This record gives sequence, C-alpha cells and structure tokens, in this order.
Amino acid sequence: MMLVNSTSAGNLRKQNVEYLQRSKIPTMHFQKSLPHLAIPKLEDTMKRYLAAQKPLLDDKLYAETEKLVNEFLHGIGPQLQKEILSRDKRNKGTSYISPIWFDMYLKDHRPVVLTHNPFMAFVDETRPAYKTPVVRATNMVISSLRFRRSLVEGVLEPDVFHLIPKKSDTPLFRTLCALTPSPLSWYTAYSFKAFPLDMSQYKNLLNSTRIPEHGKDRLMADPSGRHLLVMRNGHFYVFDVIEESGDMLQPEKVLACLDFISTDPRSAKAPDIPLGILTSANRDIWADLRQYLVGHLGNGDTFKKIDSALYCLTFDDMQGDDPELVFHNFLHGDGKNRWYDKSLSLHFTKDGRAAVNFEHAWGDGVAVLRFFNEIFIDSTKKPMVSTDTPIKVQGFDPTRHVTRLVLGGVRGLEVLYTEGPPSLLFPNTASYESSSETSLLESGGKVVGTYESCSTAAYKHGRTETLRPATIETKRCCEAFANRTHHTPVSDLRKLLESCSNKHGQLTREAAMGQGFDRHLLALRTLLEEKGEVNKAPLFLHPSYMRINHIILSTSTLSSPAVHMGGFAPVSLDGFGIGYGIRDSDLGCVVSSYPPHRDGDAFVSHLKSAYSAIQDVIHQLYHVFGGVQTNVDEATGQLQLSPRSEFPTIVPRVQGTRGSQLHLSASPSEDSSSFLWGVKRDPPSFFFGTIHVPYTRVWDYIPGNAKAAFAQSHAVFFELDLTDPQTMAALSHCQMLPRGESLANMLPRSLYVRIKRHLAYVRGKLPQWLGEESGSGSPTRHGLYADYLFKAIAGNWERKRPVWVMLMLNALTEGDVRSRGIPVLDLYLAHEAERLNKETGAVERVQEQCLPLNRLHLDQVPIPLCTFIFSSREALRRNRERC
Repeated sequence: MMLVNSTSAGNLRKQNVEYLQRSKIPTMHFQKSLPHLAIPKLEDTMKRYLAAQKPLLDDKLYAETEKLVNEFLHGIGPQLQKEILSRDKRNKGTSYISPIWFDMYLKDHRPVVLTHNPFMAFVDETRPAYKTPVVRATNMVISSLRFRRSLVEGVLEPDVFHLIPKKSDTPLFRTLCALTPSPLSWYTAYSFKAFPLDMSQYKNLLNSTRIPEHGKDRLMADPSGRHLLVMRNGHFYVFDVIEESGDMLQPEKVLACLDFISTDPRSAKAPDIPLGILTSANRDIWADLRQYLVGHLGNGDTFKKIDSALYCLTFDDMQGDDPELVFHNFLHGDGKNRWYDKSLSLHFTKDGRAAVNFEHAWGDGVAVLRFFNEIFIDSTKKPMVSTDTPIKVQGFDPTRHVTRLVLGGVRGLEVLYTEGPPSLLFPNTASYESSSETSLLESGGKVVGTYESCSTAAYKHGRTETLRPATIETKRCCEAFANRTHHTPVSDLRKLLESCSNKHGQLTREAAMGQGFDRHLLALRTLLEEKGEVNKAPLFLHPSYMRINHIILSTSTLSSPAVHMGGFAPVSLDGFGIGYGIRDSDLGCVVSSYPPHRDGDAFVSHLKSAYSAIQDVIHQLYHVFGGVQTNVDEATGQLQLSPRSEFPTIVPRVQGTRGSQLHLSASPSEDSSSFLWGVKRDPPSFFFGTIHVPYTRVWDYIPGNAKAAFAQSHAVFFELDLTDPQTMAALSHCQMLPRGESLANMLPRSLYVRIKRHLAYVRGKLPQWLGEESGSGSPTRHGLYADYLFKAIAGNWERKRPVWVMLMLNALTEGDVRSRGIPVLDLYLAHEAERLNKETGAVERVQEQCLPLNRLHLDQVPIPLCTFIFSSREALRRNRERC
C-alpha cells in the first residue's frame, strides 16, 4: 500500500493567503524558558538613586537625601527587601514588577486619553492606487487577519533580538531551537547570541478591551470574536471579518463592507450624543455611566460586541498635511469618533494617512511595534486590493453583512464633557538624538526630572524600567555648551559629549537588565502602602523623592522605518512629552506641552539651538571630508566620537550601462599605462585603478581614455560606498582594538615610547606645515587648526590596532598634512559621480577590507612599524635609534 500526500495547489495558495508567517519555531516556544527578572540588590538601588538625585538637588537637599538613604539602608529597608524577595520566590511564573505595573495603570482613574494612550503614525502611502482610506484600511485589515491567524495557531515568528543576525537569524538557528524542548530552548538561542523576548502581552493585543470599574479597572479578552468594530462620525458598525471556518473574509468583501460604512448616509453627521466621548472621562464616572447603560438600559449585547471586536477602526474626516493637526487627530481626535478603551485602534484620515493608538495598561510598545511593522510591510508589499478592485462583489450584499450598532435609551442621558482637549504644541522640525541630551537647554536653565522608558522584555513578564538620562555627566556637558565661548576648547566639549553618552549607554544596559532603581523603589513603597506603613520610611515622603518623580521631560522612542511620527501627552501639567525616532539618515521628534504651564515653542527653539551647537562642535573637530563620524563599540556600547580615518586604497568599478552584469573576463586595454582594463561585452565595461592620494596630485597625469570611460559611464561602482557616513564609521570601528584594549599593553615598551615621541614631534611641526604662526591659533587655508587636525588624525591612536597605527604614521608627512581637506582620488570620483547623477554602488563591505589586515599576527606588525619610523623618518627627526 502506498501513502500519498496530495496537498492541492489551491490549498497551498490558501495557506499562503491566510497566514502571515509559518514559523518553524512555535510562537510561544521560548516562553517557558525565559530568564526570571532579578530584583536588584538594595545597596545598588540606593547608589543609583543617589546618583540620579545628584544633578537635581542643591547641596542641602542632597545631604538630607543621603542621610535618609543611609537610614533606610540600616533601618526598614533590609526587611522590606527580604519580604519582596520572598514574595518573588513564591511567584517564579512572573516578574516581581508585573502585578504592580498592571495595578499602576488599572488603579489610575484619570482619563486614559492623554494620560496614557500613545500613538504611532505609519509612513504615508504614496502610490495613488493604494492611498485612499478604504483601500488602505482594507489592505491593513487583511494583513492584520493574517497576523492574527499566525499568532493564534502558534506559527508567528517568536520575538527574538538577534545580537549577531548573521549568526542567529538563520535556518540552522530555527531548526535547532525548534528541536530543543521548550523549557530549555532559551539556552539554545543564547548560544547563538540571540535573546528571545517575552510575548505574554500578545493575548491582549487583539479582541481585548479595558473595562472601567470602581477601584480598579479590568482587562477582558475574548479570542472567539470574529468581527471588526468600525466607527465613522461617532456611529458604530461591526461585521465579521473571519468566517465560521476560521478563514478570513475575502479581501474584495472586506473592501465592499468598509466602502459601505464610509459612504453610509446615516453616519454622515455625528449623533447628538456621541457615546465614544464617554471613554475619555474619569474612570469612576465612566464606570457609573457604563453600568447604567448596560444594567438599566439593556445595552449589554452591544457592549459585548464592542469589547470583543478584533480592534477598533475609524474613518476620520480630518485631512491635510499640517503635522500639528495630524498629531492632534491621532493622539486624541475630537473624542466623538473614538473608543479609547480598546487595546488597539487603527485610525484613517480622509486622505489616507493611518496610525495606531493603543491603551497602555495591557502592554508596552514592543508588542504593538511588532504588529505595526508586520502589517505595514505586508500591506505595502502584498496589497490585496487597489482602486481598480470592483466594489461590488457578485452574490455579496454588504448591507446584510454589516450591522450598525445603536445603543438604546440614551436620548435622556446628559453627557458632560469639555470641548477640545488641552492644546499640544508640535514642532515642524525639531531634532532629537537621545534623551541624555533632552536636558541640554531646558527652559529655565535647570536640570529637571527626566524619564525614558526601557523595555525589560528579555525577561519573563518583563515590562519596563526607567532610564534617568539627567546625569551628572549630562549636566556638565549641558553647562559647558550653554556657557561656551569661541575660546572653549573643542576637545573639552568632545570629552564631555563622550562622557554623557557613554553614561547613557551604561544606564541603558542596566535598565534593560532590570537594574535601574525606579521599579525596585516602587515595589518597596507598594509593600509599605499595603501595610499602611509608608510613614516608617521618610525617604518616600521627602521633597527630593517627590521632585525626582515629578517628570518634566518624559521621553520614549519606537524607531522603525515604518513609523512616520509618534507621540504622547506630557505626564505632568508643567512637563513635555517627547516622542523621538532615529533612522540611518535622519531623526526627528514630537514635543507636546500644556499651555500656559509650559512654552513648547521656546523649548523647541532651545532644542534646535542645542543640536546646532553639538553639530558645530563635531564638524569643527572631525569635518575633514564633509561629514560627521561616530562609532559605538559593540562590546561595551560606548560612544566614540572618532576622527575620520585615512581612506583605504580602493579600485572603483565603472560600469557601462545601468543594471548590466559585470563580467570578470577582463583584459588590459591598449593603453597599458592608464590602469584601465576593458571588459569584452556590449556595451563595454571598464576597471581602472586609483591610488590613495589627493586627487590634485594625479589628476593631470590620468590618461584621457580613463577620464572618458568615467565620463561616459552611467554607473560607477566602488569597493566601498565612500559617500555613506556609516562606511566611514565602520572603517574607524574596525581599526580599534577589541574590548577596550590599549596599544601600550601590546607593543614593546621601547617601541611604544618611540611612537609617542614621534607623534609629539609631528604635533610640534603641524603649525609650521600648515602655514600657521606657532601657537597663534589662526585658521589654515583649509579652515582647520593644528590641534584639531592632530586629534582628528591621531587623537585615539593608543586604541588602534598596530597595523592601523603604522598606516596612520605613514600619512603624517608634511605633504599629506598640507593637502588635508582635499579629497583623495577615490572620494573625488565618488562625489563627481553623484554630482553627475550617475548610479553609484559598492561591491564590498568594510569588514571584507579590514579583515585581512586585522588578521595579521602581532609579530608581523611591530618590526615594519619600527623600521618605518626610524628609517624613513631618520633624516626628518635626526633620530638614529635602532629597532
């Protein structure tokens, strides 16, 4: 007997449509083996608390705070620590902060809108065929249904942070992890330097709502819900988007239903009593009103439909590209066309802009951003409908499929609400790099309570930890920039920037591991409150504790190529809410405030000035070839504002036509002295070699046929993309010794001393070589100062690998120094190609160039290094030392 697997092509197509992903690793596979979130040591928390208080307090208040910390450490603190450790030990299935964090949200009976709910706006759709709100909404609904089915059936890819994607984001990784039993799977992932993230919050991502109740709200989830809630002008509609079979409704039918809702004349105007506004009320008031609507007016079934819907989708009348109006609409709208209690809402403007707004109690940004990214990518790359898709589907009547929800008995209900939410100020162009620099020029010139959220999702039931960016290091840096003059040494400002950024990196790593102080202190204080003994810990009653928890600058980021903007309201009346995003080539932020308590325009002005000042300093120090170079050490996370390194010798590839394949069967051209090789093909392609010297030295000697080949080519490919600042940052990074090692510990002492002496000699000669009067500080003809230039070339030489130090020394000649600022031939050609609108590209990565040199054994470098210094430079320095 023969067994045949006869999966039909139709079934395969159906599977591909129904599922967003078919992961080899089950979605919740890692959940059982996630590490437990450790409670910090009490002593460490107190040290971190004092360090965060230091920049905020005067000497008197700080001394009082320090005294209270010592009293807490030697008084009630250890007993409280013992109790929360014991409680944590009894609840290994969760984290110590998870129940406290849920209570923090659910017991807060302020309105959820503006208080908690943030938004993220999608990048605009630019293709006319997919831009209309109904078409875009349909494609996103279909993508969300594909996401949901993969999630529900456990075939959505698990959330995993890949530290080294080339090593772990591979089929081998997935196969081995899938074969590992779930309770041990985290360890398999860890061996690949991959870190699975907690996914417990996903159960409330869809089909979920926050229910108002006295004392404490509750979260409800009904995974059996197959319908979508749609709102237009305050009117409610529902229709099933999932068939009884579990398959999703056909895209054409979803389009027909949404089109019917968006054009239904019954919802052309808002109702006299827009019930959606009730979800913006104080939670106690809303609890009473909801109970009345359900218990006395018989609307229980209607509310059940709303609560169990997949999510809430709204069609808004707002349109236009005014970023302030877009921000207002997506953060809160007018309240009439919203149901703020839904765990997730998708909003669409009349001109096709889209955003996600979410209730915050159930989860944090990690799960929402995953959903956000997945449906954006899927709906953009695989749209199911367009403006060409027929609205009418044969045999399908949307009026019979869509139900308009009408709440009964509400005409006599008086709804009191204030027209128009608090004003929020949005800057059109405000730059933001990291919240450590948010405090640079806070209006009023003082350091204030600053908050940045950091996810602890790497641990089971992790939520967030607070990062306190307003550090002593930041304060010093801010003061130096605020008080800078033309005589302030740029090198000093560089050190201050590095110091505060590195401190921020340290705090980020600690927070991601749950080793901050905010959540720990919250747990200790909550335990005291449960006992009614808060007065036994004066630490929590002191003005300094109140001050650090009165957040003036609340910041958060969810950077993604899919995010156009995101934001939230300030957490204090006199505060600012700052949502920022950083991409490869740009950054931006949204600043919100409550006038008249804060002047948002003034803050944005200060912020822009601060970033201009930082940019100016970096350009003065490192602007050698037209860009800014920073480097982040992967091992330590530390920022290094490194000077631009010398460019490596490269060989540009010049291609004859756009998109043609480059063959390697080349032969020398007739003019062999031109370094030009022709590739036999039609049209022809050419290789030519260049050398790493300023182009002005050799341009007149390049034969005409090489120049003609370059001029006539449509595409120019180099070994590296020299116009990309990331390339230069990577080049600098690859030159550095690993793990913070120093050259002094690697080279023979005598050789190290001689290198140091030689560099001192060069430093002394630079003003003369540059045509400066010694010590005058006057600018050179290239706009560079001797000390700045020296630090740009050799400022971090003690951290470089020996081979790169050798190459650096080779470039420290009078001729090279005098030509500093003139692009080398390779870079000149790259800029020329871009200026002439040629297609440019690269055929190698930085690592491919660095690896051969970095693999040189240490013994292979010092001898030529020493020989170079004390032979080729003997006449120059009159130094007859021998190796």
